Parts: sequence; structure tokens; C-alpha cells
Amino acid sequence: MTITAQRASTGWTVDDSTFSARLALVRLKMGWNIKEAARACGLPAATWRSWELDGREPHRIRTVAKQISTETGCDYLWLLLGPDGGSGGDGVPTRQ
Repeated sequence: MTITAQRASTGWTVDDSTFSARLALVRLKMGWNIKEAARACGLPAATWRSWELDGREPHRIRTVAKQISTETGCDYLWLLLGPDGGSGGDGVPTRQ
């Protein structure tokens, strides 16, 4: 099934274009609420909440992404840079 067909049949698609969206996807995949996710990853719940719900990015995003990746098994680069590796679709990284 193509993405277009999936979109037509379900009415929505998963958005993983932002760090906050990817963070929510990781949490949901693990079956955790925000407090559980934060605790499992050694982070304050209020901080996780601000990243996920308010769209804020961590100051030390590389360290945080590595920590979450290690605890959950999610792909580090996907969590850090997104589905296209941070290239904006043209193969050139937009984030360092």
C-alpha cells in the first residue's frame, strides 16, 4: 500500500518531522505515559513534557537523544535528525 493510499484509507498519517513528534512516537511504542518515559530515561517528567507537548528541543539534544535511544532501543539518528537524516530531502544535512 502506498502512503497516498494509506492516507486515503485511514485519513491520517504519522508525523515524525519534529523531535517532539518522534519523542511521542517512542513513548507510545514503549507503552509509557510521560512520567514513565521520563523516569525510564532518567529525565525529569516536566522536561519531557515540555519537549513533547510544547515542541521545545533539549539544549543538549545529542546527549538526550543518545540517552533515550539507549533506554528504548529506538534509532539514535532517526530520533535526533528525523526520517530523512536531517537532510531536508536533498541529502545535505541541515543540523550538525
